[in-house]
Amino acid sequence: MTTPNAIYDPTRTFLVTASGENFLIRGNEPLNDDGSFAYDALNTTLQGILPAGFDLNNYKLITISLIDNNPASEGGDLAMEFNGYGFSQDQFDKMFPYPSTWPPYYQNVDVTAQHGTEVCGHKGSMVWYPVQGCTDEANCELVEPSQFNFIGLVEFLNTLLVTEFNTVVYYHCEHGHDRTSALTAGYMLKYMGRTLDEVLNDAPPEGAKAFKHAWEADYKPLVEYYYNKKIK
Repeated sequence: MTTPNAIYDPTRTFLVTASGENFLIRGNEPLNDDGSFAYDALNTTLQGILPAGFDLNNYKLITISLIDNNPASEGGDLAMEFNGYGFSQDQFDKMFPYPSTWPPYYQNVDVTAQHGTEVCGHKGSMVWYPVQGCTDEANCELVEPSQFNFIGLVEFLNTLLVTEFNTVVYYHCEHGHDRTSALTAGYMLKYMGRTLDEVLNDAPPEGAKAFKHAWEADYKPLVEYYYNKKIK
């Protein structure tokens, strides 16, 4: 199996919030160094940060991947993720041929679709809903929402959290920094009462862990754009 660009790093996994028996988790690429899905490693990490007695085997795992499907960049990792949910490379290539399905929202791919019913033999499904940053408001207007739909993604994330049952929603980009932080910030703005200053500047003390890792400046204008269009 091909070696992935990024492997699962437990230090980048954080609880964002919980709703009933559901948990919203941010992290990075959930792959082992051999390209297999890092289910057991993720379970071990979650057992250390979620309530005592937690076992991922008793939950549905919905993974939301924010990366691209370009074989020259992140597409190989995306295919490996889908393999963990039961899809072969050939099936993946037929489902999401590049470049005709990039970006998927622009190409009318259903970015909210849950693919598969199991991951590593346990209940789960996979969602591909990419994020792209922007440099300023004018640039954001070019990509939002004609090419990508960040506003819809924030709302979709919350819909999963409040409508699923016994579910872990795990969203990530490749390294769990930029795109993942932007989505975390958007979610905190709309559903957790955080201010723009808080989410752009390490968040308040009780939420600081979720922004432990620095994120690139070209994703902060996306959050500011989202705030001005949806929250302000």
